[in-house]
Amino acid sequence: MDENPFKNQEKLNTKVEIAKREDWEELKKLRLFAIKSKDGHFFGVTDKSVKEEETQSEEAWNKYFFDNNGFVAISRYGSEIVGMGMAFKNNDEENFWRMRSNYLKPEFRKMGLGLKMFATTLNEIRKSGGKKVSLNIEVGNKESMGIALKFGFKIINSKSVKLETGEEFKYDNLDLENLDDPEVIKKIDDVLNAG
Repeated sequence: MDENPFKNQEKLNTKVEIAKREDWEELKKLRLFAIKSKDGHFFGVTDKSVKEEETQSEEAWNKYFFDNNGFVAISRYGSEIVGMGMAFKNNDEENFWRMRSNYLKPEFRKMGLGLKMFATTLNEIRKSGGKKVSLNIEVGNKESMGIALKFGFKIINSKSVKLETGEEFKYDNLDLENLDDPEVIKKIDDVLNAG
């Protein structure tokens, strides 16, 4: 028996779309929730950087979310934004995009929303002329790694960074070399067209 009898109803109340400027306050709220949560280490943030983000102006938040040569894919439950993923063009290489700051509230995981948000992001990058996509995933983040590998991302290398706290943040760099690969397109379409 399904653990959550309301799961199918919840799924009906969810949608994935591209954020608009008027969503900035909800995006800020979700970003602050994410970096303060037990998953905050996935973002490599420190207490100092959290405090800095908390005090940013509306202008700074809009610049972060919308004026970075990219977009934000969001998951909604009713009118609430419960997930987000950012993508932006890499200015150093033509048709090369980066994904970052993917987050979905824990209670909405295991519903396929993360997968759909990821597919929506890749589809939007492709529609914008992107051919190659890169992202970083913290070592040990099995859910995100599983989703990335499903779409054909490959681990390029692993790195670590020392945080101000002295902790080491280890992550894998992943690339998807050809977003126009028919197999990748089919995987994206299959996820976007699933009920």
